[in-house]
Amino acid sequence: SDSSSSLPAAAGPPLAVLLTQLRGYAKGINKGGGGKGKEKKAKGEKKAKGGGGAAGGANDDDEGDGNIDGDDDDDGGGSGGDDGGDEFDTSKVDELIDGSIEAMERDLGKLRTGRASPGMLENIPVEVAHGSFVPLRQIGSIAAKNAQTLSVMLFDQSHKGAVSKAIMDSPLGLVPREDGDDTLVVPVPEMTAETKREMAKMAARGGEAAKMSVRNARKKGLEMMKRAKLPQDDEKRAEKEIQKLHDEAVKKITTLVAAKEKSIMSGK
Repeated sequence: SDSSSSLPAAAGPPLAVLLTQLRGYAKGINKGGGGKGKEKKAKGEKKAKGGGGAAGGANDDDEGDGNIDGDDDDDGGGSGGDDGGDEFDTSKVDELIDGSIEAMERDLGKLRTGRASPGMLENIPVEVAHGSFVPLRQIGSIAAKNAQTLSVMLFDQSHKGAVSKAIMDSPLGLVPREDGDDTLVVPVPEMTAETKREMAKMAARGGEAAKMSVRNARKKGLEMMKRAKLPQDDEKRAEKEIQKLHDEAVKKITTLVAAKEKSIMSGK
């Protein structure tokens, strides 16, 4: 009887104690695993909000931290990913094209015609410090004294030498002279036939550069459209709209250049 009474002590703790320990162990596992699951779910939701589309979550699905595939499960998804890429708006292309035309108009304004115009000098780059250039209009006031004479009143007379050099180095073929401490007078002589032809060629080159810029804007617009992954019908409509903007811009450039060439050759 003594040996049989000693067996329970050798077998270990009572069954009730073992069950209590097992429940505590299982509770600890569930607590730790649940926290990790919530952490991953939160991470997935954060990516879904931050990514904004299918690309934002597609690269991370294998990590279990976000499924932006449009289904109804609760793995960080929802229906936000079916539309894919970037937003697209043809107004962005329109802005690029308008910028190209405006830049060309400024350049055409620099070219001589038969009459003195402040626009001829306004955008001439002047070196005000070593390697630092600003448009002449920023450092002086330009006015037409008469049909053949421009005056430049400098805000700082120390720039007089730099302004004189900039005007003489420009393609206008003008030679300024001093008129007081802070003023330059710029005679605008009648153009010779050779000078007129050269100015007209410069206008044509400016037009070609603007057309190239417009073509680049069209190319960029088509690239943006492709990235947007539009439905096929919407993509066709967008492509036609981009082409229309391009064609209208080219036509406008041609008209502006032709008018400038006529003004140069007529001396008006």
